[in-house]
Amino acid sequence: MLQQLIQWYIGRFPFPHRGLKYFIQLAKRQQWMDIDFVKPLGNGVQLHCKLAEHIERQILWYGGYELRETKWLIQELATAKCFYDIGANIGYYALQAAKLYPQLTVKAFEPSPVNLNRLQSNVQLNPPLPNLEIVPLAIGKEKQTLTLHQSGADNRGMATLANTLTNETFDVAVIGLGEWLSEMNAPIPDIIKMDIEGAEWLALQGMEQLIDAYHPTLLLELDDRHLQALGGSAKHISDWLEQKGYEAFQIAAWEELIPLDLSSQPIDMAIFKFAGE
Repeated sequence: MLQQLIQWYIGRFPFPHRGLKYFIQLAKRQQWMDIDFVKPLGNGVQLHCKLAEHIERQILWYGGYELRETKWLIQELATAKCFYDIGANIGYYALQAAKLYPQLTVKAFEPSPVNLNRLQSNVQLNPPLPNLEIVPLAIGKEKQTLTLHQSGADNRGMATLANTLTNETFDVAVIGLGEWLSEMNAPIPDIIKMDIEGAEWLALQGMEQLIDAYHPTLLLELDDRHLQALGGSAKHISDWLEQKGYEAFQIAAWEELIPLDLSSQPIDMAIFKFAGE
């Protein structure tokens, strides 16, 4: 009965900003941590959320995740025609983009079988979105098969190609984005979001011709702990893109773009916009 009351509350009201840790204590006592609650985001999108999982817990309690970045991206997508969400995880960004902008083509790339199942269940939870396509591939430098190391149940979004985790592993198909675009004759993205746990540098190399020809806006997680495990770094990526005519930004606490500060690690979302735009 109490669990049903909480789901009723979740579906209608926000939680107070403070108090999450006390709710977690209650949830552990009541054995609610692995229960699938359904959280509406306030824009017509609903997501399955478990308290046991880091990102889903933030969404359940705060009504979203990376809230400044989400707000900026949603505004930026208003004039876009095509959006690629690389490392779509549970579909938090991709579902909102597809729901809010029916004219927008959305491709959600997710190679982890665990995360892919969660993404598909969230797509099924919502009304049909014909402009959203799930692509079960990893984006990297070139076509190959690699081992994906899946993170634990408390943070499924940490799946990585780097051999830094000791949980379950999966062989996944990897392809360069430029090669995939050619093979599929897919639409060119105006905006690309990448959060792929250190593989951002590999993926950028695999889409270099796309970047040079079309200058998409790029939203990248830059975490040197993960990037360096796969041969990259935040500075190297920033320098490489700036040499191609991009300007680098991050979102300040007051929700304005400011020049990127590479010392503020990790950077949840660095924004690279072509200087000619």
